[in-house]
Amino acid sequence: MRQYVTRHLDRYRTLLMHESREHADMYGALITRPVTAGADFGVLFLHNEGYSSMCGHGILALVKVACETGAISLGTDARVIKIDAPAGLITAKASRDSQGEIHTSFLNVDSWAESLACTVMVEGFGRVNYDIGFGGSYITGRHQFIIDPDDQFQHGFMLR
Repeated sequence: MRQYVTRHLDRYRTLLMHESREHADMYGALITRPVTAGADFGVLFLHNEGYSSMCGHGILALVKVACETGAISLGTDARVIKIDAPAGLITAKASRDSQGEIHTSFLNVDSWAESLACTVMVEGFGRVNYDIGFGGSYITGRHQFIIDPDDQFQHGFMLR
């Protein structure tokens, strides 16, 4: 699904996520039909640079909006909601408290440490130590460098 959208419908993502509407942290969700048996619906997460495999805060917001709008019915008991994402099947939970407020949580796909104690030489910085983990998408941690706020974009793209 993500490959099809990227190849044939990406103009809509760029229309919605780029100037004059976007900001650096703009995020969106495209609701799709489920592809996994038992899933309630699917989602593709989009942002100003492309598509993401998973987005935790996006799942929480999506489940809450689906319940608030009636797309997902929520009675007095907690409800399990299965969501297809490029990272895999996400198991979310929604409940309503005594004041009627909706609370959401989710169980992500499996996570693991892909590589630990890695090092790369970066021009202008020298040696950069990092770890790589997976939790629905790949992330890095254990950075040992400081980026000058006045020059953040140049160095940010270089380190990417």
